[in-house]
Amino acid sequence: LQTNFLNCLRVSQHNLGNNQEAVALLTRALEVNKDNPESYINLAAVLGHLGDTAGKRRAISDGLVYCSYKGDLQKLALESLGEETISLCMIVKNEETMLAQCLESVSGVVDEIIIVDTGSQDRTVEIAKRYGARVYHHPWEDNFSLARNQSLQYATCDWIFILDADEVLTKEDHAKLRQATHIPDINLISVTVQNKHPLTAKLSSFLPSVRLWRRKLNPYYKGIVHNQLCLPPAERVLRADVKLIHYGYSLDRELMKKKFARSKALLRKQLDENPDNAFANFNYSQILRDEKHPVP
Repeated sequence: LQTNFLNCLRVSQHNLGNNQEAVALLTRALEVNKDNPESYINLAAVLGHLGDTAGKRRAISDGLVYCSYKGDLQKLALESLGEETISLCMIVKNEETMLAQCLESVSGVVDEIIIVDTGSQDRTVEIAKRYGARVYHHPWEDNFSLARNQSLQYATCDWIFILDADEVLTKEDHAKLRQATHIPDINLISVTVQNKHPLTAKLSSFLPSVRLWRRKLNPYYKGIVHNQLCLPPAERVLRADVKLIHYGYSLDRELMKKKFARSKALLRKQLDENPDNAFANFNYSQILRDEKHPVP
């Protein structure tokens, strides 16, 4: 069936008046088999003949999402988009222990580093500048979302990439991250965040997290702790095969106690203002559980 559709397409392309028929044929072909890059490439070409630029971009985008082989589609995407740039945006305070490995992990994949420092008294700022970061100083106001949104305001690139100082991007995923940003009409990208177990140093739990988006979307964070990203509801999210390793639960016992105490106080403040906040209640219950059953 796929072959018949493509043969009909080749005949119809000799006559521009038959391009609509070609679109219908290829659309039917893709209903049968979504994993055929040639169909998307031909569909993009026909839509280009028809002057449907948005449709052409969407055909390339769908092909990059659904096809296992993406090589020729990626070339088309680069022709359509050009090489897009990435801003890494971070908020930090006293992160000299982990910041260098975080910034080293994104070397060569991001085009600028934006750091909002909320009052470091160690070598954090010195380390950040060593990696070429632009550092902006804002006082800590017991509000993670406020600081996060401040960092977004300084970005100038096409894409925003979010990392915390206790996370690293795996080197083998650099190319995958770049390729994900080359998909037309994909504006939001989710990656996998994996936690390292504090005792065994093995990868344990994981969760998906939206960490990249096109800056033109202009989303924002809300919530003073465990901040949530507010996104346009109609936007598709691409789940990319990209991993971040999170070391935040492998701190020593005293640092973990301080981290949980800070989060607990902020969550309690948030719940005093809005007792029905489901996300805050969930995170507060997690902290109470960890206090009852601490990691030895």
